[in-house]
Amino acid sequence: MNKSKVPQMKNYYQTLLQQIENTLDFEPKKPVIVYLEAGHFNPAYGADDFAKNSLSDAIQFGTKLIQQYGKKIRIVFGILIDDLGLQCGSDVCEINAKPADTDNTLPQEIESILATSKLIKRDRLLLFSEKTTKNRAINRLKKRLTIGDSSIRVLTPSDDGKSKIMMKLNETGEEILLSNKLDHVFGIKCPGIMGQHYDDVLSKLKERFFESSVFHIIDWSEIMDETKVTHGARAFTNVFNTYASPNVLSASVTNIFYIDDEGLLSKLNHEAAITSPDSHITSIA
Repeated sequence: MNKSKVPQMKNYYQTLLQQIENTLDFEPKKPVIVYLEAGHFNPAYGADDFAKNSLSDAIQFGTKLIQQYGKKIRIVFGILIDDLGLQCGSDVCEINAKPADTDNTLPQEIESILATSKLIKRDRLLLFSEKTTKNRAINRLKKRLTIGDSSIRVLTPSDDGKSKIMMKLNETGEEILLSNKLDHVFGIKCPGIMGQHYDDVLSKLKERFFESSVFHIIDWSEIMDETKVTHGARAFTNVFNTYASPNVLSASVTNIFYIDDEGLLSKLNHEAAITSPDSHITSIA
């Protein structure tokens, strides 16, 4: 298989369509907003096969959405620029000591895909930077600590003098590290940055579609980033989300993971941040 081709395994489309269809009647007179984020790239290396394939896949799915639901939905495309070099797994979470320089310029391969798409207007594409998101995440955590947010707790300093800001991950009591803290200096971790990113996305969508109140964030990622984005989605729901009803009736994050550059599907993860009474959090393996 030529890796430059659009990935052909689309068996998850129906799951995504059903998630969206389940929310169409929440507010029938207002369009449901669907944000599709793909094309993730590191400016130090340019667009790899995953960036190109995931963006092409998002465009294909967007086309399917329009065909099926028409004016009942609005689609927004976006790209998160990996200018921090985040590396997050089950046992480690690191940020590159020398983040890449970026001016939000897109690689030519990405620009070419955008130029051939009838769905995407270049000036309406949302671009986000991990580097600037990091600063907002730190400020948000500071505010949460100031008001004494019950969703996070601070562990007393260890031998290195650093406090740890923890967030409850699940009902079994498992926690994840959002940030280290030494005096007034925060060492934010990947879940905190991604949690802030998803709230930034929701803020932009709400700003653009202020009358709508149902939002779906669908994010394509490589399987090696699973911990980073799924913990980030949970951090968004528990800590970083700034919206509540009636301004936002329903908001969810669905992460799609590729197991390799050819676009073979590994799994989906669906996190419901704000839901109707009948909605619930689901995880689809």
